[in-house]
Amino acid sequence: MLENFIGRSPARWVTSVFSRRKLEDVFTPETPVADDKLFAGRERPRQLFEDAMRSKGAQVVIYGELGAGKTSLAESALSAMGWQYNRIQCEAISGEDELYRAILHRYGESRIVQETQSREQTMQGGLSTVVTASGTATDRSGIIRGPYASRPLTQDVVDVVGRSGIVCILDDFEKSVGNRDEMSRAASFLGKVAADFGNQYLRARFIVIGAADTALKLIPDPVSSRYREIHVPLMTREELTQIIQIGERQTGFRFQSDVVRRIVYISNGYPKFVHLLCLHAGRAAERRGRRQVVTDDLEEAIRDAVEVLRRQYEDAYHRAVRSNAGSRGFHRHVVHAMAGLEGERNTTEQIVEAVRRLTDDPQIKVNQLRNALYQLQNVDRAAVLKRYEDSVGVYGFRDLMFKAYVRLRCEQERGTVG
Repeated sequence: MLENFIGRSPARWVTSVFSRRKLEDVFTPETPVADDKLFAGRERPRQLFEDAMRSKGAQVVIYGELGAGKTSLAESALSAMGWQYNRIQCEAISGEDELYRAILHRYGESRIVQETQSREQTMQGGLSTVVTASGTATDRSGIIRGPYASRPLTQDVVDVVGRSGIVCILDDFEKSVGNRDEMSRAASFLGKVAADFGNQYLRARFIVIGAADTALKLIPDPVSSRYREIHVPLMTREELTQIIQIGERQTGFRFQSDVVRRIVYISNGYPKFVHLLCLHAGRAAERRGRRQVVTDDLEEAIRDAVEVLRRQYEDAYHRAVRSNAGSRGFHRHVVHAMAGLEGERNTTEQIVEAVRRLTDDPQIKVNQLRNALYQLQNVDRAAVLKRYEDSVGVYGFRDLMFKAYVRLRCEQERGTVG
């Protein structure tokens, strides 16, 4: 009788109830997914990463769109493999010297920095000098000479990481505030020296993670060959749905099919948006005493998500869609219509047809939208669009995460779209 009521055996029901995890432990829009049980999709990049980690001396550079889940891929895979890691945030690091110091400090080896600061800058009598991998001049005894006397050596850093057995992740590499070429050169030399010490230190590994469309924008030639390049694309609809399904199993919440469809649509390939909407929708259902997430819960989650992201995107959104005298609202129509289209690139014909559907006006012509398309590429309109130079009449959003935000705003302003 009880089994018919709860839909499963009492023992399994009790187990599932007591093994439930909190929503905020499963849906984490602000932090990477480090728990392998929560990681969804990305089978090919994941396989390439694990293969690289099992290859002696191989270093890794992971690249792709901002917010695509690059750090989650690395951390969840390392956790599943039983490898420890330290993550260094590079967004406040200004150059090679500061990068080395940050790594040493994170690994509890600040003494090396202090020792190098106290080394003599000059030596008496006939000791020849050598140049380290980082270009730092030293003598045969290891004493640093010249203007870089206080700089830790590349080999010092690699030795510390290797002896610790803890992988070093250099995250948000593209956000470093200093000399980008110097940072890239430092990472290149770290990879080279670590690869050379691959036999001695199995886990002397550096993983560079950054938002870029090619790996070479993060790690330049010629030593970039030491790094395995792994591209992490935006997620497919199936992979985004998988995030929700995993969350359902872990939390005991259930999302209605239409709610799942709308969340996946809004997210535009970004796992961050799925996590954000599921977290707030689940909380809304919980406040109503339910574990079933329905449309009303999602509507509340959309409002909450807009508030969370407002500071990041709202100024650009308002600049893009504001109306001027004589504009007939075409800028807003173009932005909203393009947000509803699939793919990164859309032809002029596709955009015009989408605007016609949006406005229910079949008389709109291409010439009426050309000015709006042009202006939306300019700073005055926050440059939210770009025109692809390799194709005639093909446009797209400059920031695909902004496109997801526009979908979110469309849902908030006029209900379901797409």
